Amino acid sequence: MNQRASNRIQFMGCEIDSLTREETLKRTLEWCHEADAKPRTLITLNAALLMMMKTNQELRQACNGGDIIVADGMPIVWSTRLLGTPLVDRVAGVDLMAS
Repeated sequence: MNQRASNRIQFMGCEIDSLTREETLKRTLEWCHEADAKPRTLITLNAALLMMMKTNQELRQACNGGDIIVADGMPIVWSTRLLGTPLVDRVAGVDLMAS
């Protein structure tokens, strides 16, 4: 069973979790300590990937099936604010790897 975030929003045909970097890191570390240790998917969504998802249904389905999908780009964060469904933070994949 996918343990998805309860604060997932819809944006341009994509699902995005409104999480901070700390919340994202905490969840990924929890996965490492689970007894079943099943594979998980963390998507760091940027504007280029979002545009590719508009024309590639398989890519869109794969990304939307992620266990966690976070905004890895300020243009996405700014756009969600303008549209009234703001994300709490940008979560850069490179920052997660460094953590």
